[in-house]
Amino acid sequence: MKKILIGLLVIGLQTGLLSAQEKIRVACLGDSITFGKGIPSLDEKYPAVLGKLLGDAYEVANFGKSAKEMRRKSGLSYWKTDEFKKAEEFQPQIVVIMLGTNDSKNPSPVCLEEFRKDYEEMISHFQNRPSKSQVVICTPPPVAGEGQWGITQENVRNKIVPIVREVALAKQVALADVNEALSPHPDWFPDTVHPNRQGAKKIAETVATVIQSLYFSKK
Repeated sequence: MKKILIGLLVIGLQTGLLSAQEKIRVACLGDSITFGKGIPSLDEKYPAVLGKLLGDAYEVANFGKSAKEMRRKSGLSYWKTDEFKKAEEFQPQIVVIMLGTNDSKNPSPVCLEEFRKDYEEMISHFQNRPSKSQVVICTPPPVAGEGQWGITQENVRNKIVPIVREVALAKQVALADVNEALSPHPDWFPDTVHPNRQGAKKIAETVATVIQSLYFSKK
């Protein structure tokens, strides 16, 4: 009887380890909106909510870093952060990118072209890594009212969002249209730029729908 119990315990441990290894790793890359600025509870930031929505088969990690931009030449480039390196080391099967809000501060044609080019390169970067990541890109959320910190609704909506949508088409990757999903809710932006917990929940729901459609369509 004791041998049977020990055998069952070993099988149980092996099954548990296997389940942990088989989890689909999701890396959420982005700026302070992904990080969850203004949302005190870790459980209410969008990547944490996304993890709950996707369920136990997924492991979702937050690699958001405040104030960062997509452009490599920027002094605040996300490419140069520890979070970017940690996202690589995480070896994600799925990468969710939501950048562009801070890039909207520099809407010159040169900067916008750099934004497009570097966005496409980041997608390719993760697709070509050993993990062969599937990439989901997100339009950045809208800006409520007049905005602040040099971030305006006009630049986000008319300069950045169209480029993100074009990049999704050009690179043939899935698009989570966060901008459209949150546009009816300016009251979810207490400081005009960062969504509150209701906004974070809506972002998570929008991204979860895209990820689930990707995986279910392949089964």
